[in-house]
Amino acid sequence: MMFIIALISVSFAADCTGVDFLRGGDTCGGVCNSCAATDYQCLGAVGVGPCDTDNGAVTSRYFLMTGEAIAVVLDDDTSYLTDASKKIVIDDVTDGWAVKDDGTDYSFSNTGIVIGNATMGGGIGFTSYLAKNAISTNTDKVYFKDGEGNLTLSEASCISDIDSNGNCGAAKSYNAGDFKFNTYGWTSGTNFQVPTGAVYLGLRMKVQIVGVTVTNFTVNGGSTVAANGGTDVTSLTVTLAEGVTGTATFTTNYNYGAVNNQTKTADFTGTKNVKIKAHSLNETEQSVLLDYLFDITDLNTADKCFIYDAKITTVGTETAATTTTAAPATTTTAAAAATTASPETTTAAPATTTTAAPSAAAAERPKYASYAL
Repeated sequence: MMFIIALISVSFAADCTGVDFLRGGDTCGGVCNSCAATDYQCLGAVGVGPCDTDNGAVTSRYFLMTGEAIAVVLDDDTSYLTDASKKIVIDDVTDGWAVKDDGTDYSFSNTGIVIGNATMGGGIGFTSYLAKNAISTNTDKVYFKDGEGNLTLSEASCISDIDSNGNCGAAKSYNAGDFKFNTYGWTSGTNFQVPTGAVYLGLRMKVQIVGVTVTNFTVNGGSTVAANGGTDVTSLTVTLAEGVTGTATFTTNYNYGAVNNQTKTADFTGTKNVKIKAHSLNETEQSVLLDYLFDITDLNTADKCFIYDAKITTVGTETAATTTTAAPATTTTAAAAATTASPETTTAAPATTTTAAPSAAAAERPKYASYAL
């Protein structure tokens, strides 16, 4: 049984050193602002996290994500993780793009790269939406670029499950502050071929935590990334130095279909399950690599495509402690470690200084972004 892997190496942390953030609800998201005009991997990096203030569009702690590779494997779905001979590396990125639009209901960005040549190639795209108001949709806008440099828009690419009759499913709902994204890919060329017995085509993503110290990454409810090995991942948990944890739950479905070679628009016709691997934990960089593996049966010729959709919501909170100090007055101050709540001052008879444990009534602010990938 044979697989094929095409990996594109990226110096991710060094390339993306700043993010232009926009605000939606209490979530701030944006794209890198420090990229060279032709550094398409850097242009594709996206940051998202809880906004630092009630009104500003800035966050000092966030997830930083990028598509790093067309991925997958020789012989089985795990050997490539430890055996370099199980990989076939294609590193000829020939073109790319970045499109941005800040609208009334959402902010939109789409980035991507073109790899290979006119005989055999393909591409990777990454679309993100930051909702400013409640929205509902079962389609996304995605872009494709051909070998001649022509960028075309596929306006209505289905992101919901597709039924047995090929109909796109019910709309998905998003609230202000939700950050949704999809990653997609396609094949191209006059002689696109895969080895006999190839089973998966895949995509690699790097997830990095910026601006806050991480003490632990675990998967599937408690296993370390190393101990989990090649076992399929269903969740990823991040523990911060402050003791707060956030868990990413992975969505399992993706859509597949075909690309119209003339118009470069996508027609997604079916839904299948994806396999996900977590590996290469970098504790210094606070990052981990995620590989999404797609059934190659539907991607083994030119002009085929897939799309994987996900959503991020700011749900984590840190509860502030309450401190009472004798003055002759008593001042009660709520202060979260990552952000500061407004102080409340009341007058009382002299008293000794005490520190109360956090309560449900204490001030809370989003602490991190937890996401379903």
